[in-house]
Amino acid sequence: ALRLAAGAECRQPRQPQDPQQPGGLCGADRVAPALDPVGRHGLLSMGLKLRTAWLWLHRWTGLVLATVWVLVGLSGSYLAFGPEIDRLLNPDWATPQSAGPARPLAEVLAAAQAAEPHRFVHSVFPASGPQDVHHVWLTPSTSDDSRMWELLVDPASARVLGQREAVPTADFGRRNLGNAVYTLHMQLLLGERGRVLVGLSGLFLLASAITGLVLWWPRSRAGLRQALRIKPGARGLRLHFDLHRSAGFYASLLLAMLGLTGAAMTFPGEARSVLNASGATMSPRPRWSAPLAPPRLD
Repeated sequence: ALRLAAGAECRQPRQPQDPQQPGGLCGADRVAPALDPVGRHGLLSMGLKLRTAWLWLHRWTGLVLATVWVLVGLSGSYLAFGPEIDRLLNPDWATPQSAGPARPLAEVLAAAQAAEPHRFVHSVFPASGPQDVHHVWLTPSTSDDSRMWELLVDPASARVLGQREAVPTADFGRRNLGNAVYTLHMQLLLGERGRVLVGLSGLFLLASAITGLVLWWPRSRAGLRQALRIKPGARGLRLHFDLHRSAGFYASLLLAMLGLTGAAMTFPGEARSVLNASGATMSPRPRWSAPLAPPRLD
């Protein structure tokens, strides 16, 4: 199809002719050398080689990283409903146990610090609604956030309802399922190497979406209509190809956004440097890094 489209095949017999009489020439041979220094056949060969390279990158990126993408995708789907699942599995920890107005956040943090005096408050996730509790994450020291500990605090009484290992953890039991899935999502349970692998897989997902779009791009309006639909009566390999091509086009923007944002979340320092270099700014996230003083009652 490429040869016919480029005019590289000529059924007319070729014979030596006077350059002033090009009547027996056809296709690419009609192009004046001065206007086509590379040659039509050369351009076609370059385009074919480039397309082959795009296809190779697209295919092997998908084959090598498919397992990583499946694990990250499934764990991410779970995390989208993580709080609701946690409340179903652990109603005594993840739902309020007291009625009344919420206590001041300073009192909640002081209660958390009193329950774990040898740890340091790192992050606080306030209750998102009347059926939620405060989640306080702590670290073993002010300079070490490699291992988190989580406290669940009742908003109305400021009482610690439960505590568990946060991130990283491989405890897939009922109490800690959400944090274990989060660890799988961010690190694949492989520590720092897993975190880097997840971040790189996000960049490769972005590359796969771009190369897939390049390979999908039709060369004509008729080709566009065909590229957006599944051939009627298609079966077997042709059906799979049409499904992959059509679904891939519609999902390419979403996949590119997931890959880019996932990589930025995995490598926040590098993402901040890129944004700063481009003229944009990203404010650093505020952190608690020292024990809190008890709340004043006066």
